[in-house]
Amino acid sequence: MALLEKMMELDILDPIGDLLGEQGTFRIFHDNKIRSVIPLSVLWDGPWINVRICPYRNCFLWHSIYFNRYGIIYRKCFNCWKVVIKPQTLEDLMTLLKIQTRMDLPSKCGIERRDYARHGGKYSGFFYAPLSGEPQDGHKLLMKVRSELYKELPLSTPIFLKRGCTEMENKVGPSNEWVYPERQKGFEAVLDAVFDIPPLPLPSPSLIMPMMFRKWIGFAYANGDPTTKKYYDDERIFGVVPTIKYGTAENKKPVCVPSMELENENRDSGREGKEVFLEGLPED
Repeated sequence: MALLEKMMELDILDPIGDLLGEQGTFRIFHDNKIRSVIPLSVLWDGPWINVRICPYRNCFLWHSIYFNRYGIIYRKCFNCWKVVIKPQTLEDLMTLLKIQTRMDLPSKCGIERRDYARHGGKYSGFFYAPLSGEPQDGHKLLMKVRSELYKELPLSTPIFLKRGCTEMENKVGPSNEWVYPERQKGFEAVLDAVFDIPPLPLPSPSLIMPMMFRKWIGFAYANGDPTTKKYYDDERIFGVVPTIKYGTAENKKPVCVPSMELENENRDSGREGKEVFLEGLPED
């Protein structure tokens, strides 16, 4: 192998070049480590409320960097089993959040903004199993979650077990066909030795909750969720002013409006204006 081809194979900086620049969050240190110079914080503008973080998962590094930038499914992602819940309404999503908070297991829930993942519904929730690699652990969690959720959610709510992330399946194929490539071990070892990026240690802070709930309710309203009405008093908060339709079966009362002719005449004579009644006005 010539020098250029060898260097192209060894170069791990080019795929993350934009993250290393002056406007980026990563820097290279003298100990050959790549670290974030800005503490990784909560995605305050994201769609999810993280009820409890998994301390044994580093999804930011494995997904956002290893998968998105280097195109590999990290070995631990092959062992990722999660229970997926698809609430059908905003009200069900709020109920799910309460249940997740009560169960106190690694979990999150929120609105589904990914177009490629909305075939199952507008909302999603997740519970995460230990990274043991054993599907049995995922099935145990599935049974536990179903027994709790179906006490308060409709039995028609989809709850199922899933392996890995949707983005990975979209790129590589169905997860039941995944086979870990042994030749990837060396490259993973290089990445693991270089990247010093800790996982997010904390759940979503209370500071972002008002904005998150506003976002959820606005999303539900925009998508025609009928249960949204339980979470606001006046539709005008969404910039919607109801149209008053005159001359219809629902509104037969004559409309009392000032007459422009009389108003002009009275203004010239100093007399008080009068009102006239108009019926049968068009709806618009």
